Amino acid sequence: MRSLVFIGCLWAAVLLAASPARAEIEILSGPVELDAHFPEGVDYEVELDDDWSSVREVRVSVSLPDDVPRGTTMLCYMKDEQWNWYQHELAGSLKSGKTNQIRIDMSPGAESWFPRGHIRQWDGYVAHKIRGFGVKIFNNREWHGKIRIERIYGRTGTVAEKPLAVTNLHLNAEEVPRFEKFEVSFDLTRTYENPFDPEQIDIRAKFTSPSGKTAEQFGFHYREYVRRQSPLGYERLTPVGKSYWKLRWTPTEVGKWQAELTLWDHHQEKQWKQAMAEANARAKETGEKADVPKREDFLVRVKPITFECTPSKSHGFLRVDPKDPFFFSYQDGTFWYPIGQMLRSPVDLRLPYKTYGKEFQEGQGTFYFERMMRRLSENGCNFIRMWMGIWWVGLEAPRDYAPGYEGLGRFNMKNAWKLDHILEEAHKLGMKIKLNLNNHGQFTRNIDHEWYENCYNEMNGGILGWPASFWQDPEAKKYYRRRLRYVIARWAYSPEIAGFELWNEVDLTEGFDAGTVVTVAAWHREFARYLKQIDPWKHAISTHFCHDEAAGAVYSLPEIEFTPGDLYSTNIVTAMRNKWLEKKAYNKATFISEYGVGHTADQMETNFHGGLWSSSVVPMAGTAMFWWWNFVDAEDLYYHYKPVALFNEGEDRRGKNWQLTSADVRRGESRHNELRVLGRQTATEAHLWVYDSQIFTRNDGRRYRRPPTFVGCVLWVPSLRTGKYTVEFWNTYTGKITQTETVRFSKGVFQVPLPKVQADLAVKIKGIGK
Repeated sequence: MRSLVFIGCLWAAVLLAASPARAEIEILSGPVELDAHFPEGVDYEVELDDDWSSVREVRVSVSLPDDVPRGTTMLCYMKDEQWNWYQHELAGSLKSGKTNQIRIDMSPGAESWFPRGHIRQWDGYVAHKIRGFGVKIFNNREWHGKIRIERIYGRTGTVAEKPLAVTNLHLNAEEVPRFEKFEVSFDLTRTYENPFDPEQIDIRAKFTSPSGKTAEQFGFHYREYVRRQSPLGYERLTPVGKSYWKLRWTPTEVGKWQAELTLWDHHQEKQWKQAMAEANARAKETGEKADVPKREDFLVRVKPITFECTPSKSHGFLRVDPKDPFFFSYQDGTFWYPIGQMLRSPVDLRLPYKTYGKEFQEGQGTFYFERMMRRLSENGCNFIRMWMGIWWVGLEAPRDYAPGYEGLGRFNMKNAWKLDHILEEAHKLGMKIKLNLNNHGQFTRNIDHEWYENCYNEMNGGILGWPASFWQDPEAKKYYRRRLRYVIARWAYSPEIAGFELWNEVDLTEGFDAGTVVTVAAWHREFARYLKQIDPWKHAISTHFCHDEAAGAVYSLPEIEFTPGDLYSTNIVTAMRNKWLEKKAYNKATFISEYGVGHTADQMETNFHGGLWSSSVVPMAGTAMFWWWNFVDAEDLYYHYKPVALFNEGEDRRGKNWQLTSADVRRGESRHNELRVLGRQTATEAHLWVYDSQIFTRNDGRRYRRPPTFVGCVLWVPSLRTGKYTVEFWNTYTGKITQTETVRFSKGVFQVPLPKVQADLAVKIKGIGK
């Protein structure tokens, strides 16, 4: 097959004076002569980068010499935004000795274009961006000569707009269990240049609950994909069918619900404004008061949809507990304690330490991600933190960054489908996700810089000259609201989202300092309020700092409901204790969402284990989240989570006014030289971690592997009331209770002999009776 490619600026719209509603778009304006060597085919392609959404017909003129054998056939092909191939096969043969005129329907409902290598059907949204148009000419007989492509051009024109309406509406179910997904899928009679722009098409639904409460949710543009894994393990997503629309809702009351769907687009806007102008003109002529039509009179209303919500065992959505702001609970009041790790994306290509000998393979996508989620779930975890980074499930990036991206204001449907899939998997596993919406690298040229891949950057066709403009630029805010609206429309239905995190390490964005923190705080207030306003289920909202000393102006905002942070420290135990004391002042739920340091595998595991247990026994809202998830997976260290989960199982921490313990370990009357205690307690209860300080405050990996054994030690716990107590000693590696004691004491300080200690153990002390 001989292939020629023509590259250049080929769009030159020539408006026809006799028909102002139509124009010709030149694709190939002058003739091109091609060498043909049949039976080898001829392939000629024009590379494009253009919007064909207004093109209604493509015309191709091909001239064949007189001596070309009969049976010459031709097909035309196009490549869309994501390089998906569509082709049109000519019915019959080209005629020799003539100029053949071929016309191809390009309307949104055209049935002349067939997908090849994928199964996404032609619709009005495919034409939004065409990467290439080509012609292939074939003949099975031998012949050598010249073939001319005289011209290729598109005919644009206005098509009589169909009345805006919903078609092909169907429900995922007519009965939905409480706190499960109710979904409406449908088509519209019109297509739009940008279906993600609510100024072009605004779809909303008012939901009315059985008790009469109402709330509003947005519809959203959707594309289906089929997922498969290649023989080498790589994820492959193939688009399926036509684009369409969805509406998602999660019912919170049992009984009959009703949804009233309304549509508004720029055509309705035009009609409304025209009607207002006519009403004002009539009033001016008559001198009477204008009877100005209302906007709602021009809304397109769909017949109300009803469905039944049935009882379920689900606890509902998560929130900061309304009575104890240091912890989380479900909508039905059930306590929730998050145990989990960072799972930012499938792979972090950075090594956990310089000499680490294993490499992490990219490309497995959701297959690898869900496998890690399952391993976490199997070991007692119920929580992960994930980023919407542009290298994972981001929505906006420059078109040339990666397939699926379409620039500012248009969203990556492939990545959106991935997030759908992950939330479905999380639902099956009972896993909750803290969804980070922005990472610092997107708006900096310094640490982890991604500014040069940011679609807000004017170098990439965006609107900002430098990163810090994002905080105040009105146009940037408009685009960001549009993105948040899509996030709420598509994913807020999910109880698996534990909360929305506005930023990761916002203090590492470019230009952040003591002088700009007030501006950053104002941005957080504005967008946290906006999120809460448009989110029907009012997910908890947070943000994240690398260095908490810069966080006060933001963390103290009432709109920021919990305060995660980083803790990269070799002395993880002391750092965890101090971090709790520092964050306690905000009177909000807090936990560590990133930690993990070491120069060897043993040091890394020491830090990992120490961070888990130190965070679980202080009064934080959840366990610390280890950063190096690929290390945990590669070394199969998931087993560290199970003992923490078992130790905390059934423990409701709320309303107890926990304080850090002053307990210690004694040998005789002297404080032990090496064993230390960290934990929380009340007057009648204590959760403690006894640890070898030489291991966990020094991050001593060698000693962690071969810890000394300590015997003959006594645990002293001040501030417990006199009375009767049960004491449980837990193995922090197996999650088993190794010993149980009943202790009575009537004066002095509570004391109980410790079993032998190697590296660490955990202790539960609970009062019996009054």
